[in-house]
Amino acid sequence: RFSAAAAGDFIYIWGAQLEEGDVLTDYTPSVESFVSRASSATYVDDTTGLITTAAVDEARYENGELILEEARTNYCTGDFNGTGDGGEQNLPSGVTAPDGSTTAYLLNPGNLQMWFDGLNGANLGSSGEKVVLSYYAYSVNNSVTLRPNLYSSPWINVVENTIPGQWVRIYAIGNLNGGNLQYRIHTYNQTIYTQAEYDAGERVYLWGLQVEKGSYPTSYIPTSGSTVTRAADVSTSALGVDSWYNQDEGTIFCDVITRCPLGGGGGSSNVGISFALSDGTNNNRIVGIRSAEGSGKGDDFQPLIASSGSTVLNASVTDAWPANAPNKQVIAYKVNDFNYSANGVVGSPVTTGSAPSGLNRLDIGQVSFQTYNRIKAGTFSRLAYFPVRKTDEELQELTS
Repeated sequence: RFSAAAAGDFIYIWGAQLEEGDVLTDYTPSVESFVSRASSATYVDDTTGLITTAAVDEARYENGELILEEARTNYCTGDFNGTGDGGEQNLPSGVTAPDGSTTAYLLNPGNLQMWFDGLNGANLGSSGEKVVLSYYAYSVNNSVTLRPNLYSSPWINVVENTIPGQWVRIYAIGNLNGGNLQYRIHTYNQTIYTQAEYDAGERVYLWGLQVEKGSYPTSYIPTSGSTVTRAADVSTSALGVDSWYNQDEGTIFCDVITRCPLGGGGGSSNVGISFALSDGTNNNRIVGIRSAEGSGKGDDFQPLIASSGSTVLNASVTDAWPANAPNKQVIAYKVNDFNYSANGVVGSPVTTGSAPSGLNRLDIGQVSFQTYNRIKAGTFSRLAYFPVRKTDEELQELTS
């Protein structure tokens, strides 16, 4: 599920399938079996809708699907600093916290300056690593904009608005910078809601603060005075990752219709992306970029490949990504052998360079660690990965 900045604005994806061959076949669910986990972990119980704790070596399911997560640590252990913290309060009658308890932190009305710190970036990891600030928020009467952020760090709000009468997981993504970061709960030094709204019954509550290394939030990890690490889920797959993924070479194909005009690049020369295969940084990535109006490139398709911080491929196919029309794009990579094609137009091969390493994530429609604007509306009719570097003739055939 891709969640945009406005709460309730979602793109839902179902039936992901990676398969060998050139032809898309009927959806076949993969079979994965849970093996073990060396710690307890939480999940949302399908029956009660509450965050529940699974014991060590107990499998977790949400919406009937097995949950498999990497190890993560919640570094949030202390109370809030600044002004605006109403402290832990009883929730309104009939309202419970996401875990079924009856208390949560209250945000006071008026000017707010709430944050917590003491999480040293050097201790968390190296500068530039991703970090996620998340929490659950509940408003009684109105949707309020919280906009959490990480002071002294580039950050992106992914979900920032509440939905009245519901708990919404708010979160922002930032970068470690080797020093102390101030984790701000909301837009600093501003009013989230007024005293008049408070007098009319409005309340805003927070629950389940979490700070973790990574580019997306994972299941809630409760803490009390010290950091807590959730162990990784160990599983087996009937397919096996090695049967379809090749780190040293590959081809990525996308068939996309973008239903929005050019422009609105936010000062960037890039209006958006179709896909990005990366290690979560700019150092190793394969990205299909759509140019913005005013950049001098119109609605070009720009394939970009970076390996170990060096640009291997950065090209452009003129007018290959217009709005409201099918656009077929493909990028192929292999050591000393890179190329691309868009709507039947094949590029010139690049015959020097290393393949990107550590590719372990796929972003669709937006790169969460970059400033590219998301594709505001559109349809991906096919996104395919091949574990080989397709020939130039095959690249042209795929996109014709």
